[in-house]
Amino acid sequence: MNRRKLLMQVTGLSAATVAGLWAPDLYAQSKPMLRLGLASFGERSDRVDGYAALFERLAQLGYVEDRNLQVEFTGNLAPEGLQSAFMRAVQRGASVLFASGHDITLLAAQVAAGRIPIVFVAMDYDPVRLGYVQSVRHPGVNRTGIFVRQPELAAKRVELAREALPEIRRLVLWQTPNYREQVDAAASAAKTLGLETSQVEMNGNPRQSLDPVFELTARAGPSAVILPASNQVRVARTEICRLALERGLPLIAAEREIVEAGALMSYGISIDRAYREAAEYIARIAQGEKAGDLPLLQPTKFEMVVNARTAKALNISLPPAFLSRADEVIE
Repeated sequence: MNRRKLLMQVTGLSAATVAGLWAPDLYAQSKPMLRLGLASFGERSDRVDGYAALFERLAQLGYVEDRNLQVEFTGNLAPEGLQSAFMRAVQRGASVLFASGHDITLLAAQVAAGRIPIVFVAMDYDPVRLGYVQSVRHPGVNRTGIFVRQPELAAKRVELAREALPEIRRLVLWQTPNYREQVDAAASAAKTLGLETSQVEMNGNPRQSLDPVFELTARAGPSAVILPASNQVRVARTEICRLALERGLPLIAAEREIVEAGALMSYGISIDRAYREAAEYIARIAQGEKAGDLPLLQPTKFEMVVNARTAKALNISLPPAFLSRADEVIE
């Protein structure tokens, strides 16, 4: 008796149902082995980093872990640990590298990769302007991926902050050494709207003490905080939101997961959607397509998420017209 008939006999499921259950297994058997190398500031289990979506989509495309997908993942890294982690993945036979976040991750992957293709999610930088690829339509090197134009989104967050908080007169722009473009775009948008701005520096360590950052923020006076799209914020989001609530500070973030942790609102892309698109490129490269021939994908759908609980805790009455435009309101 074959395995499918045995499954039908034991479970009592119909032939059609069993065929559906068995399809991913058979689909995986038809695909070549994919050895994927990843290195990250965060953890693979951290949903804000999108890894669950990445591996779910890979499985749908026929790449199933422990069958025809081997994953070399190192997480919870400081920036200086990224390069050695990618090198270990290459030494263990990685055939594709995945680099997400800021370009420090892509740079580390490039050093380790040699001719191995890289798929990236450029969350915080412009890969064309910085010379990592030749163009959006034709990267022309051994790398491609998803390109998120964060400066434009940063400016939009300022506009939305002004709508949500019409009484606010000052914004504090948090930055790290690597996110200058986002801060410049936010500062320019604030100036156009007649808002004053102060800039507060975070260092490059996502596990730094946040007390000095909040002390500098408090010196600016009554304000709201514009958070950059950054790994530092993603990793420390729970602590950032807790401290902000304690101090009565509304936070405007780049991703819904920061709002789920307690920020007032966010405007930006779906990280899960971006990682699913990256998974599709990884699968195509695994089947023989060249990374340099795959155009960069640029998200066109953006979502605004509002945390009504946070608004209530901060005694903020959000304008009804503003709330009606939100894609989701967390009650």
